[in-house]
Amino acid sequence: MAPHSSDYFPPPITYHPITSPEMPKQTFILLHGRGSSASKFAPALLSTPFQSPPTHTPLAAPSDLVSSQPPQPALERPDPEAQSQPQPQISSPLTLKTAFPTAKLLFPCAPRQRATIYKRSRINQWFDSWHMDLNLDVNVDNNNNEDLSSHQRLHHHQQQQQQQQRWWRQFEGEEWRAVDGLHATVAHLHELIRKEAALVGGPGNIFLGGISQGCAAGLVALLLWDGERLGGYLGMCGWLPFERAMSSIVSDNGKQQKRELSSADDYWEKGFDPFVRDGNVENEEPADGAARAVKVLIEKLELDLKPPPSRPRSFDTPIFLGHGDQDENVAMARGKEAAECLRALGFDVSWSEYQGLGHWYSAEMLTDMTIFLRARAGCEKENETFVTGITA
Repeated sequence: MAPHSSDYFPPPITYHPITSPEMPKQTFILLHGRGSSASKFAPALLSTPFQSPPTHTPLAAPSDLVSSQPPQPALERPDPEAQSQPQPQISSPLTLKTAFPTAKLLFPCAPRQRATIYKRSRINQWFDSWHMDLNLDVNVDNNNNEDLSSHQRLHHHQQQQQQQQRWWRQFEGEEWRAVDGLHATVAHLHELIRKEAALVGGPGNIFLGGISQGCAAGLVALLLWDGERLGGYLGMCGWLPFERAMSSIVSDNGKQQKRELSSADDYWEKGFDPFVRDGNVENEEPADGAARAVKVLIEKLELDLKPPPSRPRSFDTPIFLGHGDQDENVAMARGKEAAECLRALGFDVSWSEYQGLGHWYSAEMLTDMTIFLRARAGCEKENETFVTGITA
């Protein structure tokens, strides 16, 4: 079966909205991690309870989900009679289904492929990849190094840098393994986004995300999405493939702009005319750093796509990234680097760290996601459809 055909991917698992099963107002597309599946990831995620966010970040609720009684005026002193009257009840704790009852929850499933790190065993994975477990967050001043001299600390730090550089050389030398899988996965996710956007009123009501390798695959799909911005992106303990290549492009773009400004007088002295363009326009480098980074990603994945001439509209999508500091599968440093790279590309990124959390999500993370969706993911007053939860 061709890896780029729609039949290459198993059908996704779908959870319909609570309030209107046949008429969703949003769609969440959430990807499982490597070695897992939609049938394992979805029930575990959707059954995880979490606390309702504080009421100071409210969302408008449909009239059929709240009390029909008019709101009571504010009182300077407690009123025993008012306190004894029945009040609308909101379930606590929540789950993703009850927190977002108007949303369809779609869980794609990765195909079974041979995994290099598992001695070519066949597992569910979005793309083939190398080990991600080198933790670069080692503090030279931690408990193991409290008694070291300044010289010893410097030597220890230099050893760490050398170890990191060796790991990065090995990792970057293995990134080519991800190309075929990402090529197919990105096409599949874009197809799902287009299909769901037609059902829920546009890409602005689509929320993409995933955990671990699913997070990584989803970020690449977001970077290469050529349509309108999505409603938001939700990433858990993931990383950004080809992050270093894109970060270097953004860094080089800033240096190039400084060089161009400093040498502007030379251009005019040589008779430079800014209104005359020569050479092959199609092969020209985009002036915008974000567009140049997308061009590099397109080239890395060997995609038959035309690079954007300017900053893509999809880069207005707000992003949430959460990571545990005890993650032994994908070091938290990988997540930090992804957040920094995405910010440099112009994304609005919310980064959250969780003490004591390993390679998974937590109730606290899900609460933070809900706050993020309310505050930064396109929940404008005139288009608010999420609610704080309903009684199951």
